[in-house]
Amino acid sequence: MQQRLQDNYVLNRLISAFESQDDGLNTYFEDKELLQMISFYENEFEYEKALHVAQLGLDQYTFNSDFYISKARLLAQMEDFNGALEITKRGLMIAPRERELDLLSIYAQAGLGQHDEAKAQLDILLTDAKGDDRVDLLICQSHIFEKEKDFESMFNALKKALIIDSNDQKALEKIWIAVEVCKNFKESILLHKYIIDRNPYNHQAWYNLGHAHACLGEYPESVMALEYSFLIDSKFEVGYKDCAEMCFQIGRFRQALSIYLDAYREFGPDMELLVSAGRCYLELNSPKEAGKFLQKAIQVDPYDDEAHYYLGVCHFQVGRFKEAIDCFSEAIKLDDRREEYYADLAKSYHLTGEYTLADYYFNKATEAGPEEMQYWFHHIAFLIDIEAYDAAEEVLQEAEHHTYGSEITYIKAALAFNRKDRKNGMILLAEAIEEDPTNVKSLDIIYSAYKQDHEITALISYYSED
Repeated sequence: MQQRLQDNYVLNRLISAFESQDDGLNTYFEDKELLQMISFYENEFEYEKALHVAQLGLDQYTFNSDFYISKARLLAQMEDFNGALEITKRGLMIAPRERELDLLSIYAQAGLGQHDEAKAQLDILLTDAKGDDRVDLLICQSHIFEKEKDFESMFNALKKALIIDSNDQKALEKIWIAVEVCKNFKESILLHKYIIDRNPYNHQAWYNLGHAHACLGEYPESVMALEYSFLIDSKFEVGYKDCAEMCFQIGRFRQALSIYLDAYREFGPDMELLVSAGRCYLELNSPKEAGKFLQKAIQVDPYDDEAHYYLGVCHFQVGRFKEAIDCFSEAIKLDDRREEYYADLAKSYHLTGEYTLADYYFNKATEAGPEEMQYWFHHIAFLIDIEAYDAAEEVLQEAEHHTYGSEITYIKAALAFNRKDRKNGMILLAEAIEEDPTNVKSLDIIYSAYKQDHEITALISYYSED
């Protein structure tokens, strides 16, 4: 602790001395001090200042390859690949065996689209490279393949690198790009299991393995692997979030909540964690607890539309419809492209008896998501509920232009029953049940009286038995 404070004090004095040169001072710096300052500015993403220091280093220490490496790396990060290539050429003249300059030269050529030249230089270097040097070159090779969009070759290059060094973080992070594009999830599982067999505490390998299982629909295996990723490295935030999200997607809401709360305790009041924990509490029918987390989220970021929306859901679930309307309206102000925001606002207005506004926002929901049947369904259900059958017919006709599904036939049957056209209603209901018997529950919303109608219940039983 004492050493770190002292190092920070020394670095701050260096930065102060360097920046004061603009006031006319001319300070001499040792090479190590200049390299420290380059690292500082680079970590702060102040590339222009870092570049200034690197040039000062080149001016004072012409034969120190570290400054050629630093300047070339900075120029590459700033996407000045011509400048980076020129510096690597100059650097290799004074340090022809400097591997990092070779790598930066190849990266610069790849950035300029000079793939053949980059490959030729790389092939020469690969002939006698071993160990860490070979790993670095293979990662560099994968970068060229990525630029060429040859993701199969990119995967193979990174696979070779990981067989040499299964703990190389850069290779482990990059390989998933190739896996996802090529969809070679089974091969990825075999590779990452091989890596884990060699080092069971490789958190990134467990993380990649979890995503490969998820892409194959192997969700329990995915959850287990993702969980290992953050149990091994308690600071691996994305591991917590992805594992919790996977649990949420497959309906393991308690497990998801537990992971989100662990992450919250580890990393503090992160916006995404607060909203996600709130969503879990909602799924667990605990709107009061959900509200606490969502209100914290709004304090962290008042402009997060999802926090306002889910807080509105909390109010809606406990019957505070006016408060729900305020939250949904605020969410729409922040993001007016979300159909679920409009739909839930419309439902709230429906329940407060403000039918004109309800109709308006149901229309907005179907405009925002015309391909989503559920929003058409809820709009028509609302119109049936207020006995606006002609308007319901018009919305139904419009819905048929944008989407399809057995719900449409159920709606037609419900409209026929509500209009006392029993014969047509029975025909349409039989057709709907034959099409999709699982959707018969939709009648609870659009024609709840069916439960007291023996002929209808008999028809449903007949088709359900088939």
